[in-house]
Amino acid sequence: MDEPHPELGETGKNIAPAEEIVEEPDIELATNPPVVQQEEAGGKATQASAELAQLHRLSDIRLISTIPPLPDSDLFTFQEVSCLEVRENIMAMPPSKAPGYDKVPLSVVKDCLTHILPILTDLINSSFTNSLFPRAWKKAEVIPQPKVRDQEVADNYRPISLFPVLSKVAEKIALGQFNNYLTRNNRLTRHQSGNRKFHSTET
Repeated sequence: MDEPHPELGETGKNIAPAEEIVEEPDIELATNPPVVQQEEAGGKATQASAELAQLHRLSDIRLISTIPPLPDSDLFTFQEVSCLEVRENIMAMPPSKAPGYDKVPLSVVKDCLTHILPILTDLINSSFTNSLFPRAWKKAEVIPQPKVRDQEVADNYRPISLFPVLSKVAEKIALGQFNNYLTRNNRLTRHQSGNRKFHSTET
């Protein structure tokens, strides 16, 4: 005969109630954490800075503030341009000089030079004095120029910027004054060959 099953919640055995055991972590919280004194922190920062400076040998480098300023007489400044100088620069330019986006060739500038020379000279002097370059002289026509004979590949082309003729005149005069300044004040080292007349990597 089957034994009767105990009611729900009854096991038929005496079970002692479980005891809840919680172990507290062995951590001691500091009520007043130590405070680093400002003088002590400042001393450590100074020592660290000194060690870093010694590591990189910063003591051998002079501070920029100790370098004496250059005298004003040695600084480059543009000189006033005369009509004669502008005329000589234009007439010395090769006739094959390509025009810019305005399509005004050098031959037209030379033909009407008598009429536009005073105005052009004033424009150049105003540009040098105010350190401003006319916006129209900054615009260029970019054309592709082939580097090799095979013109079927796009990578074989390089862009060429064609500026207006009047822009080239102003740039040529500015370059002449700047080169004269460098030569007169001996600003270029004798080891420099780039951007100098009668100099190359072989001379």
